[in-house]
Amino acid sequence: MGNALGIESRAFPGRPDPGARRKIQEKYGRDVEITDTHVSWTSSGTSGRPPLHIVCFHGNMEDVASTMGGWIERTGATRLTAVEYPGYGWRVDETPTEAQIEKDARAIASTVVEGERTIVCGRSIGTYPALVLANALKPKNCDGVVLVSPPLSAVSTAIPPGLIQRALAFVDVAKNGVEAAKLDITIPVIVAHGMDDRVVPIGNARALVAILSRVKESDIRFLELEHASHNDVITNDTFRRRLETFLKDD
Repeated sequence: MGNALGIESRAFPGRPDPGARRKIQEKYGRDVEITDTHVSWTSSGTSGRPPLHIVCFHGNMEDVASTMGGWIERTGATRLTAVEYPGYGWRVDETPTEAQIEKDARAIASTVVEGERTIVCGRSIGTYPALVLANALKPKNCDGVVLVSPPLSAVSTAIPPGLIQRALAFVDVAKNGVEAAKLDITIPVIVAHGMDDRVVPIGNARALVAILSRVKESDIRFLELEHASHNDVITNDTFRRRLETFLKDD
């Protein structure tokens, strides 16, 4: 129903780049492996560092080629899995659908290696597959979740969370509130959102945090960042410092 009303296609409009594979391969060389659905990068200099596996899901108007380097740099990952959506990057001939994005996210569970700390990260629309994967991994294999500029759902980006938004739930997609409610309370979460965000208003993040914080034992860290909008949270100095602390504390 959501797709019939155009909601799904607006949530996942696609960003094809036929040259994405080549760009990634040229930049990372032998450190990277590219599959049909994701990129697996492993640091060539991991000696002395505890293994840290970052799984990242990018936002709209982005792709793996344009975002994976930032996650490697800001997290100190020893291994990174960056998931591409159908219709984005090198997946030029595929139609973006919520069902396929869910399937691809859950499939990443098979790449998790025992003994590594695995942190799942999602930015903007990437919040949904990040939560889907975190729920599939469960606390045994998920050591933390990082959500940046998260929408409560696709409809919530245009209609503030509340009665009308809930009434449209039957046509909505990317229902992050539903996935957040399933997340085990022992998995620590950090949520960061710009107070000047006009693409996904901060009320989305506040509603999502309220769901995540449903019991006081939950480890939820919420950053409301002044003078930050939708696309600059990821490079915000306060976020970078708090992310570093989160990764060390986990």
